[in-house]
Amino acid sequence: LMGFPLHSRLGLLSIVHTTATAMEDSEYIRFVEESKQTVMQYAQEDWPFFKQSNGVEITSTQCPGSPVRIYKAVGELNASPTVVFDYAAPPGFGTIREKWDRTVKRWDVLKTVTESVKVLRSESFSVLMGLISSRDFIDVIMAERSDDISFTCGRGVDYPHPEDPACVRGMNYASGMLCFAAKGKPTTTRMVLLVQTDPRGSIPHKLIEAAVPSIQFQFFAQLRKALKDDEAHRERASKTHS
Repeated sequence: LMGFPLHSRLGLLSIVHTTATAMEDSEYIRFVEESKQTVMQYAQEDWPFFKQSNGVEITSTQCPGSPVRIYKAVGELNASPTVVFDYAAPPGFGTIREKWDRTVKRWDVLKTVTESVKVLRSESFSVLMGLISSRDFIDVIMAERSDDISFTCGRGVDYPHPEDPACVRGMNYASGMLCFAAKGKPTTTRMVLLVQTDPRGSIPHKLIEAAVPSIQFQFFAQLRKALKDDEAHRERASKTHS
């Protein structure tokens, strides 16, 4: 999730042969700019309802040219968009996501293309009580902040990085996250979380339909808890020093 990126928790990877070659920086930028346009379009489209839980609604559709469905989770968070983005954007962009996110096991920055564009490797935990084993993904990701809207977007790329035999290498298609002020509530953030992933391997379609929304719901729940816990900590600290 991108879905959803450093104090890297680096470990030794067993080297597996890979035929991928690094692209020119201009190609990474082109790929991520195309993903940005796609993500912004997806964010505005109306899709069929899929699931809802704790104020988070997920819609889903099959996008033309993609072998997998895309899932869009939308919900509100009790913090300003600037604060939420600093918590939720992938590590490597000056954020604190690794502090609270338990949906991703590990992140590595493989290449810094520009200050706002990086190639990242993420490794997932196994999910659904081990029915889906650990996956890793290599994506080119853009992260940008502005007063109106802050966002991340990206997609999977072939990159010359050794595969970990403990993981199945998946592929992400255009995905991203948008944070902006909720209408009439400037200190509340409306977040749109788009996930379009192919975990590869022999996984029944029904398991994927269960796993992706479950991870999106977990992401919102963990982020809300982190924001609430840190706000309570700041209030206690303020009272202590007052």
